[in-house]
Amino acid sequence: MNKHAIIRNLPDGTCTIQQILHAARIVEPSFKETQLRYLMGTLQNSSLIVRVGRNQYQKVGKEPKKSIFTGVYSKAALQVIEHMQKQFPLGLGTVLVQ
Repeated sequence: MNKHAIIRNLPDGTCTIQQILHAARIVEPSFKETQLRYLMGTLQNSSLIVRVGRNQYQKVGKEPKKSIFTGVYSKAALQVIEHMQKQFPLGLGTVLVQ
């Protein structure tokens, strides 16, 4: 089953389980209501929909759910990184010391 095709057939904003079932049947007419629980779990685990209330779901936008931490290393942390890079030059990958 094409999860992304189901998501494209959902309305913008919130939708109900019945609307998700309808969208699944548009994509695959032989889709049975007994398969809905598995589909809901798959869509939620794939971060394609999120539950926003009782029987209310919403498509996940293209924006990331959580922002990426871009903090600054402390002086002590930089010293540890530099020491580790000297001791194990191939072990840390792409850690950059500034």
